[in-house]
Amino acid sequence: MDRSLADKTNVRICRDPLVRRRESLGVLHTRVVAPTNLLDVFVDAAALWEIAAAEGGQELIDTATQALVDGLDTPSLGELAGFSGLESYWTLHPIVESALRELSLAFLTGEAAQSAALRAMCRRLERQRVDERQLAAWAANNLGWDGPPESEMLVQLNAAYSEIGVLQVTAAELHASVRKEAHRLLKVRS
Repeated sequence: MDRSLADKTNVRICRDPLVRRRESLGVLHTRVVAPTNLLDVFVDAAALWEIAAAEGGQELIDTATQALVDGLDTPSLGELAGFSGLESYWTLHPIVESALRELSLAFLTGEAAQSAALRAMCRRLERQRVDERQLAAWAANNLGWDGPPESEMLVQLNAAYSEIGVLQVTAAELHASVRKEAHRLLKVRS
C-alpha cells in the first residue's frame, strides 16, 4: 500500500486479487500499481467529460471502473463506477466532483477544464487513440473559436483540412502540423 497517498486522502491502494492468489500459490510475481498514472487518466476523463458530457460519460464510468480494478479505491469512485454512462451531466456532476475531492484533486470548470481536456486529447494523439484529423475536429467542435487561446491553432488546422486543394497543402503536412502543435501544448504544461 502506498502510505503517502493513502494517508493524505481517503484513498486505498489495494493489491490485485490475482496477485494475492499467485502469492498464495507461492508464485512471486507482483504488479506495481502507479497511483499517479491512475490519477492522470481519471483527471483526463473527468476533464473530457466536463467539456463534452454527452460523448464522455461512458468513458468516465469505464475509467472509474478501471481505476478500481487497478487498485485506486474511494467511495465516490466506487459509486461512479456503478453508473451506466447514460446518466445526465447533473446526475454525475456531484459524484465526479466528490471523487476528485477524495483524490485531493480540483474539479476544473470553464477555461481550465477546456485546457485540461485539450491536453488530454493531445495525450491521446501521442498514444495513438485518436488521429490528427480527429484531434483537430475535436478542438473545433468542442472548443471552437471561443475556446482557450491554446486551442486556436488546432481549430485553424481543422478548417485547413477542408481547404487542402485550395491552400496547396497536403494532408500529410497538416497531420505533421497537428502533431507538432499537440506536442507543443503538452510540453508547455510540463
